[in-house]
Amino acid sequence: MGDHPPQGTGAVPGDAMSLTAAERLIVQLLILSDATPFDGADIATILAGVATALADVAEGKERRWKETYIYETEYEQIASAAEESVTPPTGISPVFPAGATLRRAILVAALKANNNTAALHKIGVTLQYQIAGGGWNDLIDLTAAPTLMLPEVEGTGDAITIVEDMTGLFTSGQLVEVQFLVDSSNAAAVNYSTTFVLSLEFDLV
Repeated sequence: MGDHPPQGTGAVPGDAMSLTAAERLIVQLLILSDATPFDGADIATILAGVATALADVAEGKERRWKETYIYETEYEQIASAAEESVTPPTGISPVFPAGATLRRAILVAALKANNNTAALHKIGVTLQYQIAGGGWNDLIDLTAAPTLMLPEVEGTGDAITIVEDMTGLFTSGQLVEVQFLVDSSNAAAVNYSTTFVLSLEFDLV
């Protein structure tokens, strides 16, 4: 027995024993997920590939950019049984970062209604947008069925939040305006408040 040298006491370049704890964990995870063909592969080569992949992921994250624009909250009382516009907030003109491509533009629009009188209200809602003063267009029309319901109790309220994609509707520097149209079944007064948030996501070259 004394003629046999001790086993597993040394490490050679590329052997698992020469790896750090973090490197060993990476290799173990790759083996478990069967993510790498290990037959005849050198561990150092495998780790180099992992490092390259991680660098690519990090670089991809760095190439993504987000901007958020918050419109001023508006308040208005409307007493009408016809379709009326709630005063739109001041528009914004988002400027894209140099060399960036707009990947996605999402508008989050919130409308809150409070009954100013003891009257029943069934309210249809339309969300509109206007680009560079070119005229209002429907982003979504929800007037087919009442969206907001106010019972015959003064001070009662209801609200709706809409999330809509605006990608491709405007370019860098253009004025982007948004508004709600409301169509009540009752001419009694309703107090409205609006909030809009425009979120832009870019890919940087």
